[in-house]
Parts: sequence; structure tokens; C-alpha cells
Amino acid sequence: MCGREHQRDVQDDRKPEIRWGRVDTFVVHAVTDSELDILQKGSWISVSLNFAIFFFSVAFTCLVTLLTAPPKDGAAYMAFVVFTAVGASLGLVLLLLWLCNRRSVSRVVANIRKRLPAESDAHGTAPQDESAEELVILQANYGTHERHIDVTEHLASMVLNGRLQVKVLNEIAGDPHKGVRKKLFVKYMSRGKTYTVETPERQILSLPPPEH
Repeated sequence: MCGREHQRDVQDDRKPEIRWGRVDTFVVHAVTDSELDILQKGSWISVSLNFAIFFFSVAFTCLVTLLTAPPKDGAAYMAFVVFTAVGASLGLVLLLLWLCNRRSVSRVVANIRKRLPAESDAHGTAPQDESAEELVILQANYGTHERHIDVTEHLASMVLNGRLQVKVLNEIAGDPHKGVRKKLFVKYMSRGKTYTVETPERQILSLPPPEH
């Protein structure tokens, strides 16, 4: 009996000490599936900047060689010319791809942060600003039920002062279903409530509507 109690005391002594660090505030951000897709692309597309720098370095090295000590052999000279052109072209393409994706990720992060309500004042009530009514585009597709294009990010970037007004035309994202009358399908959040709306082609979509 004493042996068991001694063994239990030894096991209790081996338990690690747990110390909790206090966190005053937890902030939880709502993220849509389309936003997660954009953020996921950013994780691998960011590597394109490293490859762009590599190809630019190769092109620059070959160009310096051609200008300072050009090879006498014709085949070697053409190889340096090809490496210069291909390296510069690939570097430029990858750099543009990285810049476009970086802007997309920045817009998504900004939209996610905008959903967070303003901090409460000293009396515990959040300040009200009618000019900054929250409007969040959750999902937007242009086309038909069979063929459509995701335009969520495009519409989200057009929101200004909590409002969106756009004419439904092919200029939004091209023509996904030629010869068929298309619609703009939008799922959005306004004042904490979620709504869906369908706007036919050549009509004007205005969000949020007066009744919201």
C-alpha cells in the first residue's frame, strides 16, 4: 500500500508546471471560401518572386558577358543571346504574376479587416457612422446557372463607402455563355444580415437597397 502511494507521489512530481499567459482580446475574422482560395494561391505564388529574381540575374549575367567579353564561337554567342532573352522574358512574366497576386491578397485582407466592428467607446457603445455602413460581398457570379464566372473579388473592390452600384454587362468579366441572357448572382452581408440578389443583364445593381 505504501509502495503505491510512493509511486503516485513520484508521478505527481513529474507533471510539468502549466503557466497561462493572459490575452485581453481575441479577434475572430470571418473569411469566405473564395477569399481562402485567393489566400491559398498567395502561399505558392509568392515563390514566383524568387524565380523572377533568378531569371533576371541569369539574363543580366549573360547580357554583361555579351557586352564585355562576347564569345567568339557563333553557337556560344547565340546561346548567350537566347539565355538573355528567355531569362528576361520569364523574369518579367513571373514578376507581373507576383505583383497581381500581391494586390489581390492585399485587397482580400483589407476586406476581411473591414468587417471588424469599430471598438466600443468608454460607455460600451460602438460609434455609429451612417456613411460607412458595412457591405460585404460574400459571393458573386456572372453568367447562367450552367456557365458563370466568379466575380467576387471584382465586385468587392468596387464597394465604396459601404455601397455598390454597377451595370450588369459583359465588361464585368467577359461573356461566359454566348448567346444567352445572363444574370449577376450576388450573396452579400449588410448590417449583420445575409441576402441574395439576382440582377439581369443590362440592368443596374445597387447595394444595399433602400429597404435594407
